[in-house]
Amino acid sequence: MLNTQVITNRDQPLGELLRQRLQGAIEFRAATAFLNSGGLALVLPDFERTLLNEGSVHLMHGPDFRIVDPDAVETLTDLRARFGNFHYYVHTEKRFHPKVYIIDSEDFATAVVGSSNMTHAGLSSNDEINAVLTGGRMAKGIRECHKFFASFVENPASIEPNSEFARAFRRFHQDYRKLPTQDDLPIEWEELLDEYRIDEATVNEVAWIPRNQTEIVIRTMQMGTPNPNSVHAWRKARAQSPPMRPHTP
Repeated sequence: MLNTQVITNRDQPLGELLRQRLQGAIEFRAATAFLNSGGLALVLPDFERTLLNEGSVHLMHGPDFRIVDPDAVETLTDLRARFGNFHYYVHTEKRFHPKVYIIDSEDFATAVVGSSNMTHAGLSSNDEINAVLTGGRMAKGIRECHKFFASFVENPASIEPNSEFARAFRRFHQDYRKLPTQDDLPIEWEELLDEYRIDEATVNEVAWIPRNQTEIVIRTMQMGTPNPNSVHAWRKARAQSPPMRPHTP
């Protein structure tokens, strides 16, 4: 039997519900388009307790340089280094936009599907609406959520970041925030365009699989950046990243 409840953050903040259900959890999975340090802070102690109790935590977010912050990425890569039972993924396709949370305990499971990202506002104060499914671990709705999460992980666009990714993310995040919004690009970026020209078909090809952690960051910028200047940002990133030839303006 599957019980369904619809909640809002006004009635019951999702962060509170997750903390409650994580008590005694043996597995936790979440896939959200965005997360940030504030959202992680609400549930991080519960993640660590689950991991120390030999449970597992699987966390995935999408490609973003505006809401996802470097501190959050560093926290997650540190957790991955500390715990073999913590699994961290970044889905590099721009269209990745789910919000699903799955908590398995010994006797029952909870799945949450709705509008809340794992940001502080998404879990606490935004006007969000979420459906909470509670029932046996093999209940159809719970199994369907597990199936969708597994499909995200198995997608070739899903990668597992490490500390190198976190360092590069921080560096490129700072550059991204400085991107110009006007049509005219700085001359040094125009020079990079000529010096590090990349076939547009390669840049725009969804099936491109990064060869190393630095290219993963570039791929993340590619898929998460809608403005037209982003192509130049990717080239700048490639130019600054070993083992590729550095560029000195």
